[in-house]
Amino acid sequence: MATSPEKDQVTPLAAAAASFRTSSSDEEDPASKWSPALPAFHRRRWVRRCCVCCVAAVALALAALLAVGFTVYKVREPVMTMNAISLERMNIAPPNVSLRVVADVSVKNRNLPTFYFDTSLTSLYYHDALVGSAYGPRGRTAGRRTYRMNVTLDVVSDQLLSNAELIQEVQSGTLGMNSSTEVGGHVMVFGLFRHHVDVVMNCTVTVAVANQTILDQFCTERVWI
Repeated sequence: MATSPEKDQVTPLAAAAASFRTSSSDEEDPASKWSPALPAFHRRRWVRRCCVCCVAAVALALAALLAVGFTVYKVREPVMTMNAISLERMNIAPPNVSLRVVADVSVKNRNLPTFYFDTSLTSLYYHDALVGSAYGPRGRTAGRRTYRMNVTLDVVSDQLLSNAELIQEVQSGTLGMNSSTEVGGHVMVFGLFRHHVDVVMNCTVTVAVANQTILDQFCTERVWI
């Protein structure tokens, strides 16, 4: 059977390809949906996220450091002890009254960091009247260690002679005196946090006049952190 020329006509391949390209050009290219500035926006958002993460990590590290510093490295008050009080010279025979007292004081550091203390002040009182004072050297006590020092006090004779009870106590064989030692210092935690510490120790001492020995001694300590 004869076919018509219109049905036998075949479209050339090049024309079909052109027709395909023409028809596809009417659809929106997916790549055209992305703006040229969009990659820069993503970079800025990524940088912000990194900054937030870094700040959060630093904050967590500081929080952990503070937690360790206030628990494991919690600052404890130093312990001050009056180990002994000796009399190197004692002459209570008016009008020549002289008295030299040597106090053996120790400072125990109960912290892991080193305790740095300033010059100490030891004062001697007789019936609430100051009769002598002396300064001790500054220094430092390593962690969990004890520092000992001797403080020598020369009693002012005028202050003793002005008290009417002195002769009565000397005749009774005992002499009561009070001492006060003040030490201020600080502890550095991690080399960053500075904690100031003040220690005051008050002692009541009873001295035997005959052999110049200590009969009784009672001390109390106060600490400010």
